[in-house]
Amino acid sequence: ENPPDEVMERLENDKYYRYCTYIYIPFQLVSLVLACYLWSATDVSWLGIDGGLGLISKIGLAISIGCVAGIGINTAHELGHKKDDLERWLSKITLAQSFYGHFYIEHNRGHHVRVATPEDPASSRFGESFWTFLPRTVWGSLRSSWSLEKDRLDRLGKKPWTIRNDVLHSWLMSVVLFGVLVAVFGLSVLPFLVLQAVFGFCLLETVNYLEHYGLNVV
Repeated sequence: ENPPDEVMERLENDKYYRYCTYIYIPFQLVSLVLACYLWSATDVSWLGIDGGLGLISKIGLAISIGCVAGIGINTAHELGHKKDDLERWLSKITLAQSFYGHFYIEHNRGHHVRVATPEDPASSRFGESFWTFLPRTVWGSLRSSWSLEKDRLDRLGKKPWTIRNDVLHSWLMSVVLFGVLVAVFGLSVLPFLVLQAVFGFCLLETVNYLEHYGLNVV
């Protein structure tokens, strides 16, 4: 049940809910770094395991951190709707782990305008299976975010291939994050980084599929 209207303003101004999103970000990043260590370590005897993690354990680790990344996208969703510049930057930082920074553009300027219409890649259609929806929404969201940024930059008289392109600098943040982790822990963590990122954004798109299935604006 939704809160009554008379308390909505007080709840919206309650800092507690913002602090919850802030606190999640360091937790997310620390868990990612720790997971990279566990993935690359050759001796984790302190966990009661001889040598390093086995294949099954590594897959489980990637799925677990992928869940953290997926929840991080929800955190980024909340921060991305704020008007404060710092919170919007925190949104982009949170999306870096899942390499899904274009979500910041597509969700706010695309999805909210076109939700439940055939033009919205994040709205699943009636009768559409999840496995048909998944590639359509991933590719469609990517194309939409690029188109939205290109149009915005066109209005400013700028070319799309500029650091002012929010899509490009959100991807750059992911490249820098992954690059630093590879530099510290070695190339062996690259498959882990890819797996957890894919699982993270697939978790988001699973939610999109369930939330918007069959909805149609008439």
